[in-house]
Amino acid sequence: MSPRSSSGYATPLVLEPRPSRWLLGPVFAGHAAIMLLLPFTTLPTGLWLLAEGLVGWSLWRIDRCHRRQDCDHSVIRLEWRRGNSWLVGQADGTTWMAELGPGTLLTPYLVGLDLRLDTGRRIDVILPPDALPADAFRRLKVRLRIEGRGRREGP
Repeated sequence: MSPRSSSGYATPLVLEPRPSRWLLGPVFAGHAAIMLLLPFTTLPTGLWLLAEGLVGWSLWRIDRCHRRQDCDHSVIRLEWRRGNSWLVGQADGTTWMAELGPGTLLTPYLVGLDLRLDTGRRIDVILPPDALPADAFRRLKVRLRIEGRGRREGP
């Protein structure tokens, strides 16, 4: 038996990301700041009201899809199987096979997964530390460092 096949990484790594306050806090604060400052711009009233509506819609969509994971395309489950094979589960019940792409980013405080679906589509999954249990986040980073092909490391 080769050392590679007896490694602990032969077992799937199952991740079920949850909403991240670390990531959503600044997004909500930014939207709120824009909505508070728009009336003080030199835009005509009709345009700033339209802009307020668009920012409000964006905030509602982010809340629905990322905080409540209530959009069909929300990623609710990731399973890293042997090698570079991933199974991506979405909120609508669909699952996709995927491979880790070269745009994957690994930093001490954030993991950005560049997943290439078997349909040819590409999705990015951003995972801050509070999106996963601490042990799962650590195991993901270790496995990316050891097995992750095509990933780049940040600061």
